[in-house]
Amino acid sequence: MIKLGKWLPKLILIFLPLGLISCSTTPIPTTYTVYLTHQFEKTQRANDSELSLKGQKQAQVFASLLDNKPISAIYSTKDKPATASIKPLAARLNLTIQEYESSDASYLIDRVTENQQDQVIVGHSHATPDLVRRLGGQSQRIADYEYGIVFAVSITLLEGERIATDTRKIWLLDSL
Repeated sequence: MIKLGKWLPKLILIFLPLGLISCSTTPIPTTYTVYLTHQFEKTQRANDSELSLKGQKQAQVFASLLDNKPISAIYSTKDKPATASIKPLAARLNLTIQEYESSDASYLIDRVTENQQDQVIVGHSHATPDLVRRLGGQSQRIADYEYGIVFAVSITLLEGERIATDTRKIWLLDSL
């Protein structure tokens, strides 16, 4: 009869690595969120107008809402109110605002989906709902005078393939 007491530690050292090699790893889903908003309230209807006092407050609240998120990129159209809407967040996160043409939504969506990290897009009332839909989220029309609507489109991937999309509408900036 063989006594295992002396041999057991040696057998464990021999067979443990073989057991670990044969274990299959289960893939873990990853989720990233894209935050999209229409620029904040401006003083006039013109594209080169300044943000109103309410719009400036909305920009600050938006920045504080997202400053603890792992935002990797910020996109904005070239219009003055859109860039002013996102400047406080960009400053807090020390990120450069990447400009995009609202007429080239396909290029923007390709960049965002390739990045697969939390990101922010600031646009216009006519383009933001389309961007939400292109990301696979559910949206609705935004009137030009509706400011402070934020859509959070969360995309869950498993081994690089989308398995779920969730859309939340956040309207917390209107009561300022």
